[in-house]
Amino acid sequence: MAQNQRPFVLDRRLLLGSGLALLASPAVARRQGVIEAPIEVGDHRVTIAAHLNGRGPYRFVIDTGAQLSGVSSGLARELGLRAARTVRLNGRQFDVYAIDELLLGGVVRQAEAAFFGLDDARTLGGEGLLAAGMVTTVDSELLHGEGLWRLHPSGLATMDGYDLVAARLDRARVSGLSARPHGPVRVRDTEIDAVWDTGGPHALSLPSGLAGRLGLTGPDTPFAPIPGASIRGRATVPARMIAAPPIRVGNETFDGGRIVIRMDDSLSDAVILGFPVLRGLDLAIAGRGQRFGIRRNALGPVNLPYGFSGLWLDDVRGRLTVSVVGTRSPAADAGLLEGDVITNLGDMSSAIRALRGPDGTSVTVTFVRNGETQSATIRLRDYLAA
Repeated sequence: MAQNQRPFVLDRRLLLGSGLALLASPAVARRQGVIEAPIEVGDHRVTIAAHLNGRGPYRFVIDTGAQLSGVSSGLARELGLRAARTVRLNGRQFDVYAIDELLLGGVVRQAEAAFFGLDDARTLGGEGLLAAGMVTTVDSELLHGEGLWRLHPSGLATMDGYDLVAARLDRARVSGLSARPHGPVRVRDTEIDAVWDTGGPHALSLPSGLAGRLGLTGPDTPFAPIPGASIRGRATVPARMIAAPPIRVGNETFDGGRIVIRMDDSLSDAVILGFPVLRGLDLAIAGRGQRFGIRRNALGPVNLPYGFSGLWLDDVRGRLTVSVVGTRSPAADAGLLEGDVITNLGDMSSAIRALRGPDGTSVTVTFVRNGETQSATIRLRDYLAA
């Protein structure tokens, strides 16, 4: 921030029962110029510095897939934030914390904001998250390549340098929730609608039914079992990570990544275009979602790691039991089958550590099958590599 740059004040009350959505009054919009705030673009998250009630800075994840903003419950307690009320969502109760003043990037100030308390916010890569309204309510550019969030309170007049795409905002059905950006994504010559989610950890995540129609779930398709989850909770069965076909967004094509197929469709039927792709694009959203632009930057894709064994273990009455064996995985090559009981790798935590070794590691497992004790050697390798 320039030394003499005064904070851009967002002066409308936001205690709507929904979390953060950045709004500016017409009077403010007319007198302000372009506002720039620094953001930090990491391998897996994009964050911004946030001060809450004058304390901080704390790193908050910019999550364009979220309709609600949240703060770590631990940080809320540390700061002595007041729980204004409690709400029930998806069968769980959440505290809603009142914040008298929120300062983002040192230049954008909001009075009287409200955040949901999140028990697992720190696992997201920050002390909280900022919902999509941060970049969809005021004309904004999210410049991942430059590490800047640029606001245009008077409106972004042109999209020079951007490719226009037929994206839109998904208006929330409940008053006060953030409108999320949606846009077309092309996979295997099929165009599908996706949420553009900077908080999404995978290049693309889609439900199993759609994946089947796209030919991504054949019996010979290599996959790695990984945890499946959404805001509604954990999936009853693991998701599948596979090597990605080319993903096309506008005029840009992304190769060589990995995508996730959610096998428990009860949690969500959404297609999610995530951060591994979006970090490689600068985004412009203007006219309250009427105009969308993208342009490629120099950042390359980064994928979350996965277990090179291809095994998924469950604790069944105190026994480590194989519940999924990834197709064409090292575990499948070693002859492991569903129902085998692993006996030599200790508890679940120890077994996961042993099977999370680097490419080229050999792990000998002893297991019981049909009452007979056997052993096999699993040679870990990056079997989803393109």
